[in-house]
Formats: sequence, C-alpha cells, structure tokens
Amino acid sequence: MTFGILADPYLEHVPGTAALVDTNGRSGLKREGSNGKVILVPQPSNDPQDPLNWPRWRKEGVFWTLTFGAGLAGAIGHLLNPGFVVLSKEWGVSVDNNTLILTLGCFMLIQAPLAIKYGRRPVFLLGATLFFTCSIWSAVSQGLDSFTGSRALQGFGMAPFEALVTATIADIFFVHQRGVRTAIWSFAILAGINIAPIVNGFVIQSPRLGWRVCFWIITAMFGILLLGIVFLVPETVYDRDVRFDIDLGAVERIPVENSSDEGAEKSLEDPPSSLKENEIQVEEYPISVENSSPVEILSMRRFLPWSGYVAKENLLSVFLRPFRFLMSPIIWYGIFVYGFTVICYCIFLAAVSFQVFGMFSHNFNNYSHIIPIIYIGYLGWAIMAPRGVHWIGPVMMYTLINVGLNIGNTGVVAYIIDVHRKNAPECFALINFIKDLILYGFIRFANSWVTNMGVLKTFGILAGLSAFCILTTIPMYVYGKRARSFVARHPRIFLV
Repeated sequence: MTFGILADPYLEHVPGTAALVDTNGRSGLKREGSNGKVILVPQPSNDPQDPLNWPRWRKEGVFWTLTFGAGLAGAIGHLLNPGFVVLSKEWGVSVDNNTLILTLGCFMLIQAPLAIKYGRRPVFLLGATLFFTCSIWSAVSQGLDSFTGSRALQGFGMAPFEALVTATIADIFFVHQRGVRTAIWSFAILAGINIAPIVNGFVIQSPRLGWRVCFWIITAMFGILLLGIVFLVPETVYDRDVRFDIDLGAVERIPVENSSDEGAEKSLEDPPSSLKENEIQVEEYPISVENSSPVEILSMRRFLPWSGYVAKENLLSVFLRPFRFLMSPIIWYGIFVYGFTVICYCIFLAAVSFQVFGMFSHNFNNYSHIIPIIYIGYLGWAIMAPRGVHWIGPVMMYTLINVGLNIGNTGVVAYIIDVHRKNAPECFALINFIKDLILYGFIRFANSWVTNMGVLKTFGILAGLSAFCILTTIPMYVYGKRARSFVARHPRIFLV
C-alpha cells in the first residue's frame, strides 16, 4: 500500500483502480499500440459503433469541436467585464448584477437529465443554437428586460460545454487518454475567460464600435460552432456491457431494482469467477480506422439532430438523480477543490480585475488578462498591490492563480470521471449548480467588498479560503480508497 493511504477493509479491488501497463502478460485483454503494453480501460466491445472503437479522426473532431465550444462558453460569460461600468450607466443597474450566473447554475440541473434521457447530441445542438440566436438577441436588445432575457438563455448554451464535455470525454476516450483531454478542456474555458476581455476591452471603449459589436463578433464564432456540432459531433452515448469495465473490478453488477443494499454488498465482496478480469473473452486488436465499418462512417443517421436514444428510466426520476450524489465524498471533494476555487477566481479576478487593475495605466485592464498555483497568487497579490509594486507583480500573481486552477481542475475532474464515470453528467451538473448558486450570491457585493475592505484584506481572505479548499486533498489522499469503496458498495444510491 502506498504511504499514507488507508486500505479498504471491504473490497480487495476498489473500483477506480486499474493497471494501465501490462507487466504480467495477461491474455484476453485489448491493448493499444504495436507493442501491446498499454491496456485499454475500459475495454472496448467488438461493435464498430462503440465510441471507443471510433477512428481517431472522428474522436478528434468531437473533442476539438466541444473544446472550442468550452472556450466560447468561458468567453460569453465574461464578454462584457471591461464594460461593466458603461453598461451600469446605460441600463441604470449595479455593476454587481449578473443574471447569467444564476441561470447557468439552474440550467445545469436541466440539461444533465436531458442528456441522460435523450443523449448528448441534442443537448449540445440546443446549446449551440441558443448561443447563436441569443447573441444576436443581445446585440439588438433595446431595453434591460430584453437584454437580461437574452443573457439568461445564454446560460443554457453555456451549461452543456461546462458539464457535459467531461462526460463525453469519458464516452470516447480510454482512461490513459483522459487526463490530457481534461486539461485541454479546462484550459479552453480559462482561455476564453481571459482572452475575451482583451479584445472586448478595446471594442467597448472605441467610440465607433461599442459593446454591441462584441456580440456580433462572437455570434460569428457561435455559427462556426453550430456547424461543427451538426457535422462533427454524433451521439456518444453507448450501452456497453458492464463486464468491459475492468477498472471497476471483477464484481457482479446486480440490477438496482432487483437487489437490496445488503445483497449488493455481498455480491461485491464475493465476485463470481465468471466475471473475473482474466476471463473477458475478447480478441486483441489495435484501435484504428479499419475497425469502423465504412457503411457506418458514411451513414447519414449520425447527422440527425437526435439518434432516437431514450433511457429506460422515467424523466422525473432522471431529474432527481443528481441530488443523490451529495452523499458521495468524491463529489464534496470536487465542490471544494474545483467549485470553490473557481468561485474565488470568477468573483475577484474576472469580476473585479477592471477595478483593481484600474489603479494602473489607461487600458491596462485589457492587457492584464494576457498572462493568466493558487494560494501563493492571492497572497502575493495581497502583499504587492497596496505597496505600489510595478504592475508586472500582480500580473505574475494572476498567472500563478490561472496555472494553479488549471492543474487542480484537471486532477479533480479526472478523478470524478474515474469514480463516477457512468454518472458524470449529473455529477458535474450538481457541482456546477452549487458553484454558480454561491457565485451569484457573492458576486452581488464583490466590487463593494473590495472597495470597502481593500485589496490586501480581500485577497488575504481569498488566500485563506483557497488554502482550506486545497488542503482537503490530504484527507482525500488518505481516505480516498475507502471513499471509492463506499460508492461501489451502495449501488442503489450511486447507480454503479
């Protein structure tokens, strides 16, 4: 046992643990590459329509299209940050007003059940369509109510690209491929948050352009995204036999409706030999284009808005599913390390950076987003800002915060996918819902907080909160295997 990690007293093999490199020469397992050393986890079926068997070009098309959408989702949420003061004067509202955040959190809990019931593709299509149409609506809005309505519906457009992309990564990629993909997706969101103010700051401040042009610019990008979803993102939901999930261990999967918790726990402790890992009877072959049927590749069915997939569970039950995952220790770990750290970033960097960096030269707020570990970043900023340090100091702290967020998010998101892979949509919807609900409450007084308390105290508090959230990694490191065992031993709750 690795130093400090407590062994689980209930299961010999705890789900979420998988050997990726074959050192024992086990037979009957599919592997990647010519040397056959990397075990494919989960094991793909022999069906060419299994997303794990898709050719590389199709997987890349899905991933990069959705990553582009994630970047635009980050951008649309912070599109008008440099123009908050301008908009507050034009509409007669406070700079702390941000309806988009509240609606985004609520739509998270709507789109995830829809994706579970009817598949990923129709939800991505609907989100991209709302992105496109509502950006036009925002650009032509002539009143506050109309503008607020357009921004509210943009929240649904954002939701799939923040909560469903991770589930799609789990649908089409193997375990050893997910870490890099998750990091790129996380980076895309942060890049959108930081790049959008660079361009839009100058557009908003230009007497010939103005804030409405920002929406016309991003509308063109949303049009490209919509076409990409139509032609490059087919349905990725696939009902794969559970025996191929070798990272879940050689355990019997008893249908939830036909078992009790006691019976389920017993079956997990005493797995039948028929489902042991070394008895999966599948032939070895490399995953390549040749494994996909040419007829299936050219089929027009995948271009339909909806594949016809419908989950057996009734819709009301699906809508209530996310809340049961509040009993998972892994989800609470994600809420702290992923959710709360993003809250700190969104409130006091994306929302108030124009106020903080406004202390420097004209237009500096636009440049400050160009270079984006977390506790040190907040603490360093708190020390530097009131001492009149050159602007490069806070910018470097900004850089550390962004780098830290991306590293932390990648690890946490990948961990949640490993533990709750089959329920990734509802898990990330729940985490993001809690995050956005809290964020909406805090952002209503974020700027006034900085004004009244000052930069030093504000970012000092942020440093403490960030440190507390990150330190939850220690108990998760120690008790993580037991937490994963707890999830596996309660299939009625966590739908494993």
